[in-house]
Amino acid sequence: MKHTPYSKALLWGLFSIFSLLLLLIACNKKTEKEVFRLPDEIIISETVTRHPDLSNILGKKIKGEAIIFQLNSGEMIITIKSPNETEALNKFILQTKKTESYKTELIKIKNAELVYLFDIVLLNDLDKNKLSSYYVNSATYKETYASLPALVRSSIETEIPGYGLGYNKGSWPGLNENISLNNSVHTIRHLSQNIVDGGDGGGTTCTSGGVGSTSCSLANCFTQGCSVSCGAGYYACCYCDDVLPDLGPSCTCKENPPGGGGPPN
Repeated sequence: MKHTPYSKALLWGLFSIFSLLLLLIACNKKTEKEVFRLPDEIIISETVTRHPDLSNILGKKIKGEAIIFQLNSGEMIITIKSPNETEALNKFILQTKKTESYKTELIKIKNAELVYLFDIVLLNDLDKNKLSSYYVNSATYKETYASLPALVRSSIETEIPGYGLGYNKGSWPGLNENISLNNSVHTIRHLSQNIVDGGDGGGTTCTSGGVGSTSCSLANCFTQGCSVSCGAGYYACCYCDDVLPDLGPSCTCKENPPGGGGPPN
């Protein structure tokens, strides 16, 4: 049977449309961003050597549900709760100087990965396929950053700097999604233990660290621990309250006293 010119034109049109669809699908697959995942471990041998009490967490990937509490004080608490935990025991605190773009808010990340590297916290939102770096430009930051695998460095989309980055492991029952974001970390610690806010080690006393220290850590403050790394112009102060043991440890960065012995700016 002889095909009419009309039927040939129709077949050619259908073929062209089908070819175009295949081309669009192929292009979409090429341009679609693959979901990035952090490695199970990032080796930072020198950092672990300097802080052996943190060897169980440094560079190790934690998976779970993350919450970022961006407090009105400029402090950011990042918690991550693993599937086998009833509460998030691992807390990471970035002390920042509030800028105009800073927002006091609570951000939930249902499917997250986190790696703590002492000077850097890498937080990966798997649902949004977005890797963020929370960091302090400390004396060892460049060394830590250089130790990141090239693929990790190139995958970082957002960098949030601070003058202090701390880690705290312990129970803060008062830290939950309903807490007022107008509280500071210092106040939240006291609220968590129903303790009247009476100061943090008298404001100057440090169990570890002190003026001139850029970092400090406490391994066993009544079964809890903390660490902190500080930028120029600040000193590290870690405090364990032996009068109020339920309060847990505090590791934070404080501004150097005028003309007083801190690390150079």
